[in-house]
Amino acid sequence: MKNTFLVLLALSLVFVSCKKDDDDTPQETNEYQLSYDDEASDAPALDAGVYELGARFPASFTADYTGKKLEEVSFYILTIPSKCELVIFGAGTASAPGPELYSTNLTATINGESWNKHVLDTPIDITGEDIWICVRVEHGSTLGSLGCDLGPANANGDWMISAGAVGWTSLRDFSDNEVDINWNIRGKVSE
Repeated sequence: MKNTFLVLLALSLVFVSCKKDDDDTPQETNEYQLSYDDEASDAPALDAGVYELGARFPASFTADYTGKKLEEVSFYILTIPSKCELVIFGAGTASAPGPELYSTNLTATINGESWNKHVLDTPIDITGEDIWICVRVEHGSTLGSLGCDLGPANANGDWMISAGAVGWTSLRDFSDNEVDINWNIRGKVSE
């Protein structure tokens, strides 16, 4: 009886210690994440058109990462758009990004209903200035492509601009405060 108890105890320890690590959590202590979002929940439906959807990480957010590099970006795609690009911008103003630092077309490599990761061909130096991480999507019809959390929105977590628009806005303002979310966009920063 005593041996049976010990065997059951040992087996329970094996199951507890073999728990799978969360894929979204950095596995090393020298990795950091730029993000405002929680788990992917849905994707706001946007009319046919071209949109840049992004998160702004101001100098107050990036200052602690000065000297490190943005090496990878992850984003959640619910429904695959006609076109999908990753675009990273440098410092601009509090309401618009600055110069484009990196862009790549990912249309052929993205998967729907899943997180998509892209390792930057050339990592971007974190200088302690603003950085905007955006996903540019093109929809041929009304579609929910870029994923979001349940909110509430961080003031910098739901930026967007549509083709032909005069300037950047928050999704909250664009939707007359009907949609209060953060885009599922995450940047991995390493030493």
